Amino acid sequence: METRAKIKYANISPRKARQVIDLIRGKDIADAQAILELSNKAAARMLNKLLVTAVANAANNNKLNADDLYIEKAYVDEGPTLKRWRARALGRATPIKKRTSHITLVLEEREGVEPRKRRRFIRRPKRKKAEPPEEAAGEVEEEAEGTLEEGLEVVEEETAEEVATEKEEGEEEETAEEEEAAVEEEAEVVEEEAVDEKKVDEAVEGDEEKAGVEKVETETEEIVSEEAVDAGEEEKDAGSEKVEGESGAGDEKETGEEEAGTEQEEGSSEESEEPHPGATGDDEDKKDKEDRK
Repeated sequence: METRAKIKYANISPRKARQVIDLIRGKDIADAQAILELSNKAAARMLNKLLVTAVANAANNNKLNADDLYIEKAYVDEGPTLKRWRARALGRATPIKKRTSHITLVLEEREGVEPRKRRRFIRRPKRKKAEPPEEAAGEVEEEAEGTLEEGLEVVEEETAEEVATEKEEGEEEETAEEEEAAVEEEAEVVEEEAVDEKKVDEAVEGDEEKAGVEKVETETEEIVSEEAVDAGEEEKDAGSEKVEGESGAGDEKETGEEEAGTEQEEGSSEESEEPHPGATGDDEDKKDKEDRK
């Protein structure tokens, strides 16, 4: 038997309502309610209320079981559109269309299907452990004592092993420390040897530098002495040449004076013998030349 529920003139557009109603079509009541409660659409709240009223109608009017119902049909029809106007710029007006919808749900009872039972989580009481009989009490105590002894032996063995391992670790640490100390001592010895070698090298280099400096000084002194000797010899040669030049000039002067004296005597003798008008000029020229020389 069908059960209907309807909303008329719902203030929502048919397009928005159809987006939600398509999700619950053909679903059971419980599944449809879960989907509508988790949806964030505005139409979901309207449809949830409509679904509750439809279930109430089926239970009260038609005496149906809510667990056997499902949504057979669900559709949305377009209602009248309210037209309004909104003022815009430059004295114009734009229309506003407020759409409405008619929503209908049809519920139907499933045939040949047993109603589903809701799962209920029942807390079961914890079972108490059965107490051992009096006859087995002695055996239990003996087993407990044996287990305790075994546990103690195991603990003692573990402690002994731990002590041995700790001892071994301590010995290993000591040997490692001794090795590190030996390595450090060897490194110190090597550093000292390197420092000594460095000092020796520096001393050798200093001696070599001093010897080189002394050698250079001696070479420079020898060069300076040689230059001084050469300069002295050059001065001596220049002095000897000067003396020879002066002596040669004196000899030439004396020879010139003697020649001039002889010429004067000859001229005077010629003048006394035969005076010639042209001869006097020639004699004067010769005298002038000799004087110039």
